[in-house]
Amino acid sequence: MAEVHVIVHSGRRGLGEAAAYYKQFPWEPSPAGDLDLQNAKIVKLEKATLDLVLGEMAKAPAGGTVLIVCHAHDEGKGLLMPVAAGAGMSAQQDAMEHLLEAGAANRRATTIRAMPAKTDQEKKAKGEQWIGLATDFRLGFPPDGATLAQLEQFFENGLRSFAQRELHLAGGTTDLKRMLAHIEKVQSLKLERVEFRACKIGGDEDTLKTLKKLFGCGKLLAPTARTFYIRGLPVDTLERFDKLYIREHPVGKLRPPGPAGKSFKDAGDFVIDVIRKNPATRIFWDVEFGYIPSANPHPAPYKFDGGTTTIKLKGRVLAMLVEEIAPSWYRGSAATWHETPRSKPLWDDAGKFVEQYMMHQSRYRSGSLMVSGFWTPGEEVPWLLPREPDYVDHVKQV
Repeated sequence: MAEVHVIVHSGRRGLGEAAAYYKQFPWEPSPAGDLDLQNAKIVKLEKATLDLVLGEMAKAPAGGTVLIVCHAHDEGKGLLMPVAAGAGMSAQQDAMEHLLEAGAANRRATTIRAMPAKTDQEKKAKGEQWIGLATDFRLGFPPDGATLAQLEQFFENGLRSFAQRELHLAGGTTDLKRMLAHIEKVQSLKLERVEFRACKIGGDEDTLKTLKKLFGCGKLLAPTARTFYIRGLPVDTLERFDKLYIREHPVGKLRPPGPAGKSFKDAGDFVIDVIRKNPATRIFWDVEFGYIPSANPHPAPYKFDGGTTTIKLKGRVLAMLVEEIAPSWYRGSAATWHETPRSKPLWDDAGKFVEQYMMHQSRYRSGSLMVSGFWTPGEEVPWLLPREPDYVDHVKQV
């Protein structure tokens, strides 16, 4: 696979943690084939705009893959960023359709400019093309008797009006033509795949198809759930996990477990209570997969038995809490279910958790975690980690 080009919106409440996350865990699952990010070029855009994203996409290798991490509208109608710096319009579906329309008109104008105009017949044919373009682009009808130069200027004036009226671009034609040049360059790359990790944009198929057309890529994929990245998620013992939970949720009559808190519950029982009160807390198990072959390898027709896959839960490994504390802003904490004789987390278990649920052959050994996943409240599981089977089910492809 060619080098993957990763673009991360890293501004306030942005997703800048994604850049560090993919450096620690250089892998992203996808229904179109998992992305190997070990040699990825990762670029952060603090004040992301569609203009800047397109300009960065234009630097990707021809036929390659681009992964874009950014915010999107919850209803899936577009990206949560301006069209360009100073623009009064976000990069929603109608803005992208306007860009496609302007791009088609600008390409026609380029073709018309290249037409010969030496003879009267050539001049007439060229003038008719300018008039046809103005009509198709809904610019009105040029004045009678306009020269070729006037007809071309009529189109340019209309393009400037379109940029200001339809796209609300502060820089008018200058901004629009720069964006159109970016789009042409991106389309010329014939990217094999563009993937988004942007909240819920995969839920609107029309928007995905418009983005695919804008980029000219072979495949476009995006999630139907919100995406979260958490940096420095603490991993501790259950007792300290419980105390942190109480400190961060100072309501009700929660008390720390154990003698110091004068509670009859031990740390594990307290976590079970937390799960009942807060479904965003999950317990992860040491899982062993097996396979029982068919007892009858040659069954009768229409009764094929391919055997049985078995899953054995060998014991609790880790408890983890992930919460949305503000729109698209998340925090979390975790604890190994067992600890060392010196009351330290059992780092082997933490590593086992990372291996099973986040990334195979990870370099993680101990300490706080970088965590990424899909936020799925209201579903059976409130959030999903990358190596969980249901993760890729939340990514739509067009």
